[in-house]
Amino acid sequence: MSERQPTDAVSELGAEALVAGEFARGELGLVTVLAAGVVLAVLLRLGRGLLDLVPMTGRRRELKERAVPVLVLVVSLSYLLFVARVLFRSAPEQMPFAAAAVLCGIALAAWNTIRDLVNGVFVVAGRVCAVGDLIEFDGIVGRVVAMGWRVLTVETANGDEAVVPYSTVARASLRRSRVLESANAHVFRVPLPSHIEMLDGKRLLRETVMCSHWSSLVREPEIVWMHDGEFEVTAYALDSERGGDIEAQVQRIFAERPGP
Repeated sequence: MSERQPTDAVSELGAEALVAGEFARGELGLVTVLAAGVVLAVLLRLGRGLLDLVPMTGRRRELKERAVPVLVLVVSLSYLLFVARVLFRSAPEQMPFAAAAVLCGIALAAWNTIRDLVNGVFVVAGRVCAVGDLIEFDGIVGRVVAMGWRVLTVETANGDEAVVPYSTVARASLRRSRVLESANAHVFRVPLPSHIEMLDGKRLLRETVMCSHWSSLVREPEIVWMHDGEFEVTAYALDSERGGDIEAQVQRIFAERPGP
């Protein structure tokens, strides 16, 4: 009995030391994780501020605006994997499960973006629409001006741009009009009603011409103020015999425009 007591005491001391060491390593790991997070946040903010101060061309600035979020995402993912490695250092066999949990969490948070990317692949590959096409869906009518990685950009008749995710395009019933390369010029004059300002009249003319089914979407109408109370409009029709239809539609809308 007397021989076992010192051995038991040593074992107890060793166990206590082991627990204390594990606790100290845990505290050190937590401090390391927090310090690394603070340093990364400061570096990212500082780097973004320095990039904003660097003079750039418009194209390079646009490239920077696209690249910075991707860089932040990569750094954040690397940091999360580092956190998992530090926290599971004492149990390395759990590391693959922790990494999988981190990746699943990121995929869940970015699910909408991933869905838009996948739908974009099928929309582009299936030639659902192309740049320059006139499309109509979900109350949006306009010309496709750009097809990005996850969004479709549509220019409406009043000059606004509608940025639509591909997932919305994939679910909607889309009406498309192919753009023909040839366009036939048709010149006519439109008197400006007295109750409409010149700039408003020019905007209304552009909207009316571009909304016509027979107007070319490749070439926008040319509208010139003639200083005699009239606009000279050059509309480009898809068919040589349809220029008069565009003119009649414009004249009718201006004639029916109510006064103040």
